[in-house]
Amino acid sequence: MDIKETLTKLVTIKAKRIPAWDIAFILDNDDFRVAGGCFMDGVPNDYDVYPALGKSFDSHRIKENTIKSLKGEVLCETKNAITVKVHGKVIQFCKYYKTTLHELVESFDFSHCQVGVEFEARETDSGGFGMPEINCVAWSDAWLEYRITGHSIYTGSEYPLSSLIRLNKYVKRDIIKGKSYTIEVLKILNDIIKRGYIDYPDFKNQLDAVDLLLLEPKESNAAYELFKTCHARLLVTRQYSRHAIDNGLLEMEGLDDGEVND
Repeated sequence: MDIKETLTKLVTIKAKRIPAWDIAFILDNDDFRVAGGCFMDGVPNDYDVYPALGKSFDSHRIKENTIKSLKGEVLCETKNAITVKVHGKVIQFCKYYKTTLHELVESFDFSHCQVGVEFEARETDSGGFGMPEINCVAWSDAWLEYRITGHSIYTGSEYPLSSLIRLNKYVKRDIIKGKSYTIEVLKILNDIIKRGYIDYPDFKNQLDAVDLLLLEPKESNAAYELFKTCHARLLVTRQYSRHAIDNGLLEMEGLDDGEVND
């Protein structure tokens, strides 16, 4: 058995604990992907589910099927995800989409998350929902290195600011180890500065990673101070008037106000 067959078998075995039938039922038997940290050793905290067909998940349908049909509960809903609990398991339906499963796992920001499977919906002979079957398995080279070394690393992100916020979670879980923490922080900070921000909505979107809840008031204030500093240091493409910045009126300022007004 070669390394690819061995890894496929390993991922497939771990995928058996995914509540695939419940997920398929909630999605009215659409195909779906499950990827991320649930493939680590130990009992998963939750299961991250992603669209397989390009269309975003229907939040109303998810809530209705969870509550009315499966007697579950909705734990949280944000702009990018809805989290439910069914039969004791936490399932997070994420609106984030990539064309292929491999592109999806490669886009994740930490190496221990870069693995996943795609499920194909099945029907029973009587037309009911059958148990979904895995039709695709994918992982990155970085994930393979993580499996060998037990050390996760930051691999890049479309949302580096959110990656920085989540980093501490992985340190506490001993996924990011020892002195590598400093290296990962510097790598993320480099990506944040290199990326910059288009405007205030773009900055807020960077805080809307799929598994982050709304910020607490104190955290929101700190985030806004960070935006003001980035704006002052010209890390924001669109420059707002000082009045809008100082009074928190960025959402109200007209799109044509392009210059700083002292």
